[in-house]
Amino acid sequence: MMTKRLNLVGPLMASIVLMCSCEDDDPAPPSVDVTGTWRGSAGETLVLQQDSASLSGSSGGNTVSGSVEGNAVNLNVTIADGGSTRISATVDGNSMTGTKTDATGTTVSWSATRGGGTSDGTTGDNGGDDGGSTPGPPGGA
Repeated sequence: MMTKRLNLVGPLMASIVLMCSCEDDDPAPPSVDVTGTWRGSAGETLVLQQDSASLSGSSGGNTVSGSVEGNAVNLNVTIADGGSTRISATVDGNSMTGTKTDATGTTVSWSATRGGGTSDGTTGDNGGDDGGSTPGPPGGA
């Protein structure tokens, strides 16, 4: 009786593995380029650099990392004191809207607009052309 049960487990497990491996887990390639300086709804400035689907940057003295899938952006802001904030947003041209979740789990609505700020993440005019045009593809053309 035990032998018959074991004989069924092998094919069942193989079927489950086969079904799982057939799913398309590849994320959508980025359809937006979010490189530039963004002013958030809480007054923060994010300076982002996009390399394919990966994001890096800064916000004040904090480190920003993340990814882009289609027009969806997921950011993690690592706070200098050890905390972190997660931002999930949808990009539409020079604006993005979504949510911001702090280290305590509190989630609030959040938005940002591209333009303004300096390369170190503080406010001010950086003299660059980041206030009205959408940059070209990563690597330039």
